[in-house]
Amino acid sequence: MRGTIIFLYFILFNSILNAQDIHFSQFYMNPLLQNPAMAGVGDDFRAIIQYRSQWQTFSPFKTFSVSTDTKMISEDMMRRKKGFLAMGVNFFSDQSGDIGLRTIQGALSLAYHLKINSTQTVGLGIQGGFFNRSIAPDDISTGSQYIGYYDESLPTGEYIEQYSFIKPDVATGVVWSYESGKGNRVVMGPNIKANAGFAVYHYHRPNYSFIANATDKLHPKFVFHGDATIPISNSKIGVKPSYVFYKQGAFQELLIGSLIGYIYSEGTKMTGFIAEGSLFLGAHYRVGDALVSSLLVKYGNFVVGLSYDFTTSDLNKGYRGTGAFEVSLKYIASSPFSSSGYKVKFR
Repeated sequence: MRGTIIFLYFILFNSILNAQDIHFSQFYMNPLLQNPAMAGVGDDFRAIIQYRSQWQTFSPFKTFSVSTDTKMISEDMMRRKKGFLAMGVNFFSDQSGDIGLRTIQGALSLAYHLKINSTQTVGLGIQGGFFNRSIAPDDISTGSQYIGYYDESLPTGEYIEQYSFIKPDVATGVVWSYESGKGNRVVMGPNIKANAGFAVYHYHRPNYSFIANATDKLHPKFVFHGDATIPISNSKIGVKPSYVFYKQGAFQELLIGSLIGYIYSEGTKMTGFIAEGSLFLGAHYRVGDALVSSLLVKYGNFVVGLSYDFTTSDLNKGYRGTGAFEVSLKYIASSPFSSSGYKVKFR
């Protein structure tokens, strides 16, 4: 019960603790949450489901996300034109703590990628949508209800003007992409791929408070991110370093690390009876907070990701088992706007 009161205090009085966006440790599996310009980058078409569960022994946080994006042009047209358009849709639901604090958001992203040359593109993306923030009044308990024991029939003593509200939300970003060579597997020789980008979310600063007459604004979130795929020539091994840095008000977060991939199944080009398969193992460090161990298994059109955050901050001293578990599923295919068949890529 004490945890509920403390949590309510910090959540409602945003002037003391400013709101912070959701995050995933497998950030590389959810590109539209990094940057709206990432629509169409890396794969022709992808659909992603992701789930995160955190702080089960203290005040559980659960986040669920669904997204999809696609290039709106065929491969033949991409070779002839100077750029291409892409679009994406993403949705997430985040439930925080014991008072039913929930944020639900849906957004549409549009991006245009300009070809600099045969190996590089620069993309600009915009994103627009709405979010709903709500709390469950029946789950709230405060000190005003304590009379030797908690009597939930008594008033909470807090004036909350609204228990649910909807606000518009916008974001924009840019991304640079590079790909050398035309091979689609590690064993086919050098084929380095890299992305780097910058995005701003909530730059219009929507009101984010449940309290009457409050003017607490959601701080803009600045995102810097990058990743690369570097195959080792004449082998089945490749490395995939990546990082993301978030800055939102007083909060900042840096997550950096790498995965190592191994192709365990070559696949058959002619018949397609055997799909290409890859195994990725690695770790990322969320500076000052957690060590993230990750496993990705790719077979044919599907990628399954598992990760666990081992808390390294002081939070782990008071609350054991405060890590976070995350699972993701990605489906990759050719764009519905393309007439060419699907090609497995090491990404």
